[in-house]
Amino acid sequence: MESWPSGQKLQKRGDDRTILLTRFEDVARYHPALTARVLALAEGSPFTRQYIRAFGGVKVETPAQWGSPEAALVEARARAMLQEALGQGDAEIFESWANIYRAGDYSMPHSHPRAAASVVYVLDAGDPDPADPLSGQFAVLDPRYRDCCRDQPNYLTNPIMPKLPAGSMLLFPGWLVHGVNPYTGARPRITFTWNFRANRPATDAPDGPAARGVIGED
Repeated sequence: MESWPSGQKLQKRGDDRTILLTRFEDVARYHPALTARVLALAEGSPFTRQYIRAFGGVKVETPAQWGSPEAALVEARARAMLQEALGQGDAEIFESWANIYRAGDYSMPHSHPRAAASVVYVLDAGDPDPADPLSGQFAVLDPRYRDCCRDQPNYLTNPIMPKLPAGSMLLFPGWLVHGVNPYTGARPRITFTWNFRANRPATDAPDGPAARGVIGED
């Protein structure tokens, strides 16, 4: 399978390049095996860490070391997305993990220190909850992001929650404050994250070039 299939498109979220989205259509070919691998490792392996619910529950770290062709593919796609967007395909991954959210798990608002860019991939979006349509939603909650401040600049009034079905991949700068709403479904919600260091100088400060693009644009 191709890391970046022919015709694969990037989409902007909002009015700038701070958040970019894509969705892969061939997921039926590798999601079942990758899901089985993640859940098996989560039952007990050197890669597995149990965190409190506010930190996302279970993390299975360093997918590149699992010996899984499917995990290698999604990591190659994360690199390809960075290359497609920014010419940074050879940037260094310094952190990576799969996150397994079970009922009651969530992720408090946070950013990714030392990351020039982060990529999130949705393996399984989990069960929808008719009583709580925001269950398990990825949310951007950053007053530096213009779309979050529709009433007045720098005043957060509108969390941004892009729709991320299975196969979605999201690229954003490490400084962007984001989180995951409490998940209430029965089936595990499973995502992957990779944090990248830039291989060229980038401005990390929110009021610098990185605020206008994913990694300091010229």
